[in-house]
Parts: sequence; structure tokens; C-alpha cells
Amino acid sequence: MAKKMIAKKMIATSILISIIVIFTSGISYAVTVKEVGSEIKMVGCEMLVSVCRTDAAQEMREKISGMIDKGMTKEEIVDTFIKQYGEQVYAAPTKEGFNLIAWIMPFLVIIIGGIFIYYITNKWQIAYEANGNSDQELQISSEEQEEYEEKLNDEFKKYL
Repeated sequence: MAKKMIAKKMIATSILISIIVIFTSGISYAVTVKEVGSEIKMVGCEMLVSVCRTDAAQEMREKISGMIDKGMTKEEIVDTFIKQYGEQVYAAPTKEGFNLIAWIMPFLVIIIGGIFIYYITNKWQIAYEANGNSDQELQISSEEQEEYEEKLNDEFKKYL
């Protein structure tokens, strides 16, 4: 009897979750002026439209608002500004042509730097071992060991 109740609850829960997923997956979130403005730079001053306080930026925000009211998507609005003002208006470089270097260069620098560090540390290790300094422990006699222990005990007694 208890197993049937648990099974019914699990089925009801899974149906409820399925309904929620189906109805919320179709929701499209409205595009905001700030969201679009954060992807477009002002021509000439390199500030984003969403944060610039000039009159020209206010005009661009109003233009974006009008495009949103017409039902344009963020991509369509950005493409419209790129067609009107050119590639320099886009806040992030495109991933094609010469701008591709801006996307690849940081990773390339990290890889080359890692190889360089590995090479240098490997050379240092070889030089260290060639000088006979590798993993050698100091060998001291038992008399010297006792002498050091006595000095250490004397120092402890001074402070304790």
C-alpha cells in the first residue's frame, strides 16, 4: 500500500515538473536597452552606449528603445548599428579575419609562457644536478649531533 502511494506521488511530481518545463521553455525574455547598449560602443569615445552620459548616447538609447518596440531582437539591433556605423561600434571583436587574433592571442601567450617556464626550470634542474647538489643530505657525526642537541636544549631552557 505504501509503495503504491510513493509511486503515485513520484508520477504526479514528474508530471508537474514536465508541465512546468514545457510551459516555461517557450518564454522569451524581453530585450532591454541596457542589454543592447552594453554591446555597442559610442563612435569616437569608446564608451558603451549603456553607460555613456552624452546627448549622442541618449539619442542612441532612444533609437534602441524604438527598435525594441518594433520587435527587433538584440542581434538585429546590433547588426543594424554595425551596418550604419561600421565594425568599430561593436564592443567585442568579431571572431573572424584579423580580429580572430584578439581571441587567440591570450591562449597562445599562456601556452608559449608555459613552455618557456618548463624549459627554463628544466635547464636549472639539470645545472643543479650537474653541480652535485641533488638530494645530498649533510652527514654529521654523532658527537656533533649531541653538541647541537645540547646547545638547543640550553636555548630552550633560557626561554622556558
